[in-house]
Amino acid sequence: MDGLGTNKNTILDILVGKSNAQRQTLRAKYKEMYRKELAEDLKSELGGDLEETVTGLLMPPVEYDAFCLHSSPGASDSVMLGILCTASPKELSLVKEHYKKMYGEDLDAVLRSKDSSGYMELLLGLSDSHRDPGSAVSQREAREDAEKLYRNGQGPIVKDEVFKTLLEKRNKDQIKATLAEYKKLSGRSLEDDVKAVDAGDEQEQYVTLLAALGDHVTFYADSLQNVFRGPKTSDSTLVRIVISRSEVDLPAIKAKFQERHGRSLREAIEKETKEDNREALLKILDKK
Repeated sequence: MDGLGTNKNTILDILVGKSNAQRQTLRAKYKEMYRKELAEDLKSELGGDLEETVTGLLMPPVEYDAFCLHSSPGASDSVMLGILCTASPKELSLVKEHYKKMYGEDLDAVLRSKDSSGYMELLLGLSDSHRDPGSAVSQREAREDAEKLYRNGQGPIVKDEVFKTLLEKRNKDQIKATLAEYKKLSGRSLEDDVKAVDAGDEQEQYVTLLAALGDHVTFYADSLQNVFRGPKTSDSTLVRIVISRSEVDLPAIKAKFQERHGRSLREAIEKETKEDNREALLKILDKK
């Protein structure tokens, strides 16, 4: 590899020590000097999870979101769910544009090919142009929607038109307000009532979706805990959450993880990850 040796610590110190915008400048300068793509040169030298970490760091956020969606196994993937639930319609539109450029396919069509269920259609509705793109909250509307959901709650909630409208059309802050009003009214969370009333394979998916829309910091903290419950981590979910949230809300996720799971995220990564990838993730985690 010309121009930059393959000392892993050197590579990590350079990449993690810079913001994503600065890494894009580095990519451009490297290509100008060596007529090669830095990411491709690193891919040829590094393997396993470390390869994904380093190449992920070198992608602009919108490209990395497109990459994660392309690599997603389907509707159960927490990274995919996080992207669809936290990005605005405008941001998702940009992701779709980049996806088309990167992979030559329509993102919605690809996701439908992985899962043709009504649940996937609901997820795709999160990027619909008719979804409220703002952040304003109407407490009156939140109370009205919560009351309608509560009155209609004797039957399957996920089939209810009010439920569908809430998830497909309201902005994320409005959804949070409605979920809070529902809990005030019923004494239970909407997730708990979906668990109690609804049945079938999609039940848990809707519960997870409500969690992602209602409190995405807690959702990511719990998603990370689910990764650590599995075998010695080779799962790229950990890498993708840490990278995608590193310049967004990773400090809040770290704090929530500690609060809910009784150990720091640093401790979990030190114990559960492979040695070659551990240092990279810890450097990202510790960056100020």
